[in-house]
Amino acid sequence: MDIEISQNFPFLKSNMIDVDKLREQFNNAKPYPHIVLDDFLNKDLALKVVDEFPEHDQWHPENWGKVNKGVQHKYAYNVRSLIHEAPPAVQESLLVLLSDDFVRFLEELTGIKKLYADDQFHGGGIHQIPTGGKLGVHIDFTRWTRNPQMFRRVNILLYLNKDWKEEYGGHLELWDGPKGKGKCRKKVLPILNRAVIFGTGKDSWHGHPDPLNTPEGVYRNSLAAYYYSEEPGEDLRVHSTEFDYE
Repeated sequence: MDIEISQNFPFLKSNMIDVDKLREQFNNAKPYPHIVLDDFLNKDLALKVVDEFPEHDQWHPENWGKVNKGVQHKYAYNVRSLIHEAPPAVQESLLVLLSDDFVRFLEELTGIKKLYADDQFHGGGIHQIPTGGKLGVHIDFTRWTRNPQMFRRVNILLYLNKDWKEEYGGHLELWDGPKGKGKCRKKVLPILNRAVIFGTGKDSWHGHPDPLNTPEGVYRNSLAAYYYSEEPGEDLRVHSTEFDYE
């Protein structure tokens, strides 16, 4: 099936997407269903987002959530008002992730019916990780705070890091189990305009556990959005984010 993307919807390189081919890649990926899409946004928009991407200590610093303990060292901006106050290009990109067209694409890609995008970005939104920062390998919380009867099913992470070097690290790691029991099966470098879409379940272990090796003031920047369904997936437990603590 081909899905027509309107001119106002800056997704991928062309107006037609072969969803059947992408679905096959998604479903056959290891260690669990996922896909990596480069050149995700219109190039000009992606570069504008880089220019506008806020820094945690400069832009509404009072609203950034900071975690710096154990397996986490990061900043996140995910207050409910984010979609209304984000810089213009960041706002436009977030609206793409919330759009009906994109949600329809995710339904076709994953086979999950009636997905709902969290427009308040609980746990998602703008993420920024500083030098030495990390995010331990984990599985995600399972229910929607706005409606506990809804199950979390799909994540998208969109990386916005221009001129990112391999030696900086910060790879998204996909594991087939928690550290100490499983192995890292894939590493994804967080380069500019690269998106990762993956299904969330009891075995969707992911993170970037190694401290970021960037020059001071160079951050690992990303946008994150999460999608929910009334249809449960394979993880029926009610739980918050679970780390491997290794």
